[in-house]
Amino acid sequence: MSLAVYDAVVAIEGRYEPYLKQPKIRGKASSEAAAATAAYDVLRYYFPASAANLATDYAASLGTIPDGRAKARGTEVGRHAAETLIQARANDGRDANIKLTVTPAPGVWRPTPDAFAPMLAPWLGFVVPLALRSPTQFRLSGPYPITSKAYARDFAEVKAKGALVGSTRTAFRPRPRCSGAPTP
Repeated sequence: MSLAVYDAVVAIEGRYEPYLKQPKIRGKASSEAAAATAAYDVLRYYFPASAANLATDYAASLGTIPDGRAKARGTEVGRHAAETLIQARANDGRDANIKLTVTPAPGVWRPTPDAFAPMLAPWLGFVVPLALRSPTQFRLSGPYPITSKAYARDFAEVKAKGALVGSTRTAFRPRPRCSGAPTP
């Protein structure tokens, strides 16, 4: 969504290189209308269940922009930027049917009680990146090996702080409720 908004505004205001190629704009166009439309169209496409709330917010955003040719052109620019981004990201691996099948072992992710629900979005690690050459371009060091001293230290800390009885964590102290009177 942010890239579509960026491209819509850059198409109107220039000065920067767009993420995806955008047409030249002739005449005045509202950057605000372009940004609102690009955001709305992308969000509505990827989150259709939120369409009603998005439409309300979009109408409110456009309601602050004076009617006229600049608003109409800005809306067109935003629509085009959103469509361009959506088309470019088609078949990028989003929502791919990937199941995580692993043998439970120490250090391996597994569903946790009580729900034992599967991983929420296992496909996420396989989506084509937006700006990187590959998902593994910058490898994270990952967790410490289970046999390391660092792992044992962190495990002991979590165990001590998370203990139901005799925990070393700071005691919970609820904040006093505000009576509505200003504090001095």
